[in-house]
Amino acid sequence: MSKLYGIDGQEELHHVSAEDCARDYFNNDDNSVIGSMVTITEYVQRTIDDNYHNIDDIVECFDDEYGGGDDSSDISDRMREAHKDFMKVFKEEYHVWQHEPIRKLVFENLGDGKIKLVGNQS
Repeated sequence: MSKLYGIDGQEELHHVSAEDCARDYFNNDDNSVIGSMVTITEYVQRTIDDNYHNIDDIVECFDDEYGGGDDSSDISDRMREAHKDFMKVFKEEYHVWQHEPIRKLVFENLGDGKIKLVGNQS
């Protein structure tokens, strides 16, 4: 599971370490004051929920589009097995781009490219 780091409000995450993210932030002239602080958020790649689009949801979609009334279609054992196999392969092959925040790290600018971790908030 990949981790990325960023500053709140940042459009894209591309730092693979909190330290690099903090150094990049402090390297900006506007943020280069020695003793200044920055909070870096650690993000972890989301995982696909096992119940996301379960077989019942899929059959309901088909019934809405192709069904013949208010009754829902029966789900066979074969359909359930096919769905389970599909989801297993899909989760192995699909690349999840979205990340979710898991903790915040606070760094202090010591100057000359040096930083110090001063806080860790889970």
